[in-house]
Amino acid sequence: MPSFSVKSKPGIIAWLLFLFALHLYANGADSWTVLVYIAGDNNLSEAAIQNINDMEAAALPANLKLVVQSDLPEDSPYPGGQRRLIRADNSPQITSPVVQNLGPVNSGDPRTLYDFASWGFKRYPSQRKALVIWGHGNNWFKDQGSKWICPDDGQQSQINVSNGQFKAALQGLPHLDILILDACSMQSVEVLTEIKSVADYVIGSEDEVPYRGFPYREMMAWFDGNVAPEAICSQIVDAYIASYDLYGSQNPGQYPVPVTCSAIRMQDFESFLQELKSFSIKYRFRASELLALRLGCHEMNHGFCDVDIYEFFGKVSTGTADLELQNDARAVLAAWENVVVRKNNLTYVADVGGAALWLPWDWQYFEAFWTYYYKLDFAQYRWISLLCHAFPWDGDLQMLPPTLVSTNYSLGSVVVKLELPDYPDVTPLQAIVQYDDEILTYDYDVAWMQKQISIRIPLKGDAQVKIVRLGHGGYNSSPLELELEAPKAVLSLQAHPNPVRNRAGAVLRWYVPEGLSGPARLELFNIKGQKLGSYDLGTVSELEGCLPFPSWSLLRKLPSGVYQIRLKVGRKNCEGKLTIL
Repeated sequence: MPSFSVKSKPGIIAWLLFLFALHLYANGADSWTVLVYIAGDNNLSEAAIQNINDMEAAALPANLKLVVQSDLPEDSPYPGGQRRLIRADNSPQITSPVVQNLGPVNSGDPRTLYDFASWGFKRYPSQRKALVIWGHGNNWFKDQGSKWICPDDGQQSQINVSNGQFKAALQGLPHLDILILDACSMQSVEVLTEIKSVADYVIGSEDEVPYRGFPYREMMAWFDGNVAPEAICSQIVDAYIASYDLYGSQNPGQYPVPVTCSAIRMQDFESFLQELKSFSIKYRFRASELLALRLGCHEMNHGFCDVDIYEFFGKVSTGTADLELQNDARAVLAAWENVVVRKNNLTYVADVGGAALWLPWDWQYFEAFWTYYYKLDFAQYRWISLLCHAFPWDGDLQMLPPTLVSTNYSLGSVVVKLELPDYPDVTPLQAIVQYDDEILTYDYDVAWMQKQISIRIPLKGDAQVKIVRLGHGGYNSSPLELELEAPKAVLSLQAHPNPVRNRAGAVLRWYVPEGLSGPARLELFNIKGQKLGSYDLGTVSELEGCLPFPSWSLLRKLPSGVYQIRLKVGRKNCEGKLTIL
């Protein structure tokens, strides 16, 4: 028998590793790391133990690293936070080795979820990555309720969705191939928008998930590296539905259990959101018609205020005689169908199973929850604007007035900086300026979700000013009342902003004091004092005037640099410096 020296062993090991790598390459198999975050420190602890046992009983592929972090009550056989690398076993006990014993943990803290996922993917690197979030769920609803996502009864906490905690828990992690939400009601358009950049595919249920959760014994066999992620998603959806049918693996009863499940392709989700945004803006003033078409839709979740997006827009596309509305609803449906990899349900009469969308059937639910809804990333897509018009407007939704931040004098105006309270639709501001002998009004557009705004109020004398936010149906906010003194200014000229970075939005502003008027002209000079051109303004009157940069071709073409600008009104003139970047 030949013998090998110690020096020859590295060569043999390298050769064996090469053969193993060649075998994997020949099979085209990807390695998978699947992390399962189990928030079971609550009344789901027994189900958590059963699901971990199901994972151990699965035919675990060689290319899979399956890692579980469980948080179970102190009186559990497996108390506190424990991290396990799952190993095959058919006993009723959990036998997989504990990689880390964490002691008491708060699974309702987003940092706990982030720390586990970050640790798991670093310790067990792979080509493909999946994360399962397991626990109670309730869509985006509630603030400090007992049931949200991943509530921890021992710590009396839960991961909040509407304030960004859930999104923050998943930010900064390696990009996931698949995210599975094994929790009730989490497959909603609102939740998906929060996590749209986290994973290629998201699997979950828009309605309740039964106590036994997903069928992990069947699921884990598909993470063998030979099945594409999208195909795995389709198989998981079908297996979940089948597991709650008669004689299904998760159904110990004698009747089918109502369940829904879908897999969503996140690559095209933004396109769907943009289509929904266009629809919401266009039809928000016809929201009461859309609310009427909601009748007969399957209702689910908190207050039965959610509908299935496919079912609802299907009703809109067929339930109106307005051809344009029909076509726009079909455009939303087409964009939605483009993101749905697979959807299904069991025992539901309606064609549901994709994802939920908040459409409250009564004003009281909108009034109670819109301030939370407004904080969601989904709010920027303006569905909330449509919702606020869905009910008869009677002024019940109180519109708060803006609050004063600061006032500053500029030329012949007062620049008032305001803080704007949240409101679920675009509403303009109006300044009512009252002099001794007349009242003038000025309107100002407010951008969607704008938090602060600076408005210029021209003043020809001391005045009482009321600033209100204009609501719908004549229900305006109460006024912010100010007493403003007229600025004491001479003939003046300024560029706004200065220096100028964006010429399309820049303006030249001037102030003409009382008693001065007549033909006016702007003149532009370089730093050597050479005149470059002029612009006739015609006859200008008292108070402020302005000229947008795009109106003067010389300003549009001017190279970057420092210039002198002069304003002549009659025999008077003034100068100012202009810097263009």
